[in-house]
Amino acid sequence: MRFFHLYIVLFFIAFQAFAQPAYIMKNDKKYLVSVDPKTYQVTFKAEDGTTYSGLPDLNAIDYSRVFDQSKLISGQSPAIQSSIAAQKTNLSNDTSAAGAVEEFSSMGEGSGILRLGKLSHQRIKIKPGIYEYINITSANHVRIDARGVILKGGKVDVEDGLNDVEFWGLRIEDQKLRAFEIMGFSNNVYLHDMEFENIGDIVINYQYHGIYDGTPASASKNFRLERLQAKNVGRFVNIDGGFKSEGIMNLMLNFKMSNCRIVDSPDLGSVLWIAAAQDFDIHHNYVNHVNYHFPDPNAPNGYHNGMWHVVGNGAFHDNIVTNHQGNAIRCWAVSYGSEMKTVRIYNNKVWNSRKYSAFEVQATPEIQEYLVKYPKRVRPVRTKVYNNTAGKLNVAGDWEGQLLDLYNTMGPVEYYRNLGFQLVRVGQATTDMINYNGSGTTMKIYGNVYQKSASQAVSDTVRFKSKFKGVGAP
Repeated sequence: MRFFHLYIVLFFIAFQAFAQPAYIMKNDKKYLVSVDPKTYQVTFKAEDGTTYSGLPDLNAIDYSRVFDQSKLISGQSPAIQSSIAAQKTNLSNDTSAAGAVEEFSSMGEGSGILRLGKLSHQRIKIKPGIYEYINITSANHVRIDARGVILKGGKVDVEDGLNDVEFWGLRIEDQKLRAFEIMGFSNNVYLHDMEFENIGDIVINYQYHGIYDGTPASASKNFRLERLQAKNVGRFVNIDGGFKSEGIMNLMLNFKMSNCRIVDSPDLGSVLWIAAAQDFDIHHNYVNHVNYHFPDPNAPNGYHNGMWHVVGNGAFHDNIVTNHQGNAIRCWAVSYGSEMKTVRIYNNKVWNSRKYSAFEVQATPEIQEYLVKYPKRVRPVRTKVYNNTAGKLNVAGDWEGQLLDLYNTMGPVEYYRNLGFQLVRVGQATTDMINYNGSGTTMKIYGNVYQKSASQAVSDTVRFKSKFKGVGAP
């Protein structure tokens, strides 16, 4: 099948070579396209002499994608657009080999049930309207434009995985259960510019039970969530996995979540749960007014939760979490494989929690036991917590409300230039803003500042601009 695919690609290129020269537009510049019929080398030449050259591959049968993989031969490379501006441009004006707007196939009737089946190497525009349900059997190298599409009381079901899929523009509302479920091994999944409101259970759920064997091909990887908005929802993202005797189940590599907004959700619990994550990057998200309703009679004061709860390693930075219950992040720290990784928590602003400290880092007893039993599978982490601002934590007054809840991490901890105010330490005064419940952890602590009141620490409790140069979140 692969050779057949290659034959089709080469036929396509050969056909283009004997056709009239085409043009493409890239970065506001027009390029003449020519193809060598013997070598299939594609050349892109602009009027000012800027020239790129590249070869097609199995995943790039249109000139726009070939260009993106080409090398600059002569001339000056144009300035790169900002990522958000570029994304907006690409969504509305994708160019094909002939320089025209990229073609999307229209699907759906604007209502009812939409079954997309097995999708491969397609660009789809779902007809705007109010739908009951969307089903995808599987998708490989697919872009789905769902702007103007509303699932009212409905959901998206993916039965057997996504690979290299971009999906944007969808709104799901008034769903009592789960909103977007992905079943089966998936990689390179990009969900962006979506809205979710009134979701009773998990919003985005990914389940895969495969075991990581130490090779990248056995891990889920490159999930990216950007500019998602949620209001009155349950747990926002759920990715199961964990420690098994045969190996790590559903290890997630390079998970990214940025510029998302989750607000007014009384039963949120957690924004995110990932049971096994390597090199996550969570940044520039906003959470406000969540976890203020506790309906479970077995937990009248709610459960100990984290807004982001991750077992693994990576970076958590430039997030704002206010008016909530739970740590901004509970990082149960571990490295997967032979390399010792780092957990970095920095530039975050956390304010007005009903319970718990701003951040939690620990190697749980389960992690410690697994490390002893399978030392070639996992390692400890380094931890760095710096330039964060946190205040008015644990207003319930019955628990520790410090900047950091720290347990044994089995690795070194560096903690510096953090700013805190109005923190609670049960039975004692706040000093370094650490609630330490461990032993044997090597710590390096310096440059932190604690003030009793907000007015002494920050300009206001909206922007949280620090009054101490180089200390706290920028």
